[in-house]
Amino acid sequence: MRCIGLNLRSVTIPLSVAVLLVACGDPSESPGTADSSSSGSSSSATATDPDSSGSSLSATLTDPDTSAGPTSGTDPSTTESSGDSSGTGGTESSSGDASSSTDPGESSSGGSALADITGDHLLALAVVIAPETPLQYLATVVQTPDGDGALLDISLQPLSLDIGSTTEPRLPFGDALVFDDIEVAPDGSFEIQIGALAVAGETNPITGSNVATSGVVLTGSIVDETSWCGTVTGMITMPLMLDLAGSTFAGTAIDGDLPLVVDGSC
Repeated sequence: MRCIGLNLRSVTIPLSVAVLLVACGDPSESPGTADSSSSGSSSSATATDPDSSGSSLSATLTDPDTSAGPTSGTDPSTTESSGDSSGTGGTESSSGDASSSTDPGESSSGGSALADITGDHLLALAVVIAPETPLQYLATVVQTPDGDGALLDISLQPLSLDIGSTTEPRLPFGDALVFDDIEVAPDGSFEIQIGALAVAGETNPITGSNVATSGVVLTGSIVDETSWCGTVTGMITMPLMLDLAGSTFAGTAIDGDLPLVVDGSC
């Protein structure tokens, strides 16, 4: 059977012929090539059924090469330029992949690590009326970490001193004063509540007499492993009344012999 070429854009034909043309296709166009003028529009033909008593039967013929219309697609060049728009593929997040770590010289909160003053120290307490001849104590300190701070256990052994001397004889005298669980803040600050401090004449290089005090408080801070210092408040109640405001103290680490130069301030 030979197919004939007709322009099927708008023509009225018998139904049987329409069926035949559907089978043959539209020879006016090359196979697989869309008619650029049709732009995806469908071809139509109206067929008349001779047995329909004058009524017409319309059939729509669709060109198989043009009915699909242009295929929707994405130009690879456009998608490639966008890359990984989510920013997650092959890229590092803004937070990076850095693991949290604490430098050995830092505390868990990120501040400087608290110096450990565990060991023996010479504690000099410089009274405001005669700071050049301070009272002296052999301080034994045990420091225990407590969170970002610490706890101190301190034993203060009074040392004997001649009047006006800072180095002689410096021998242990009397009982040691013991203070436990002294809280040290993360910044190294602390407070020692001594209360009533009795000073024996043998350990008083200022006058050589016994001294009674009340409400004595040492407020200071740890400077480093070898030094801690601060201020002294309280009252001397005997042999005279004297406010200790302006007095200071300093602890200096020792290793062997006691230092010849004694400093009672920061």
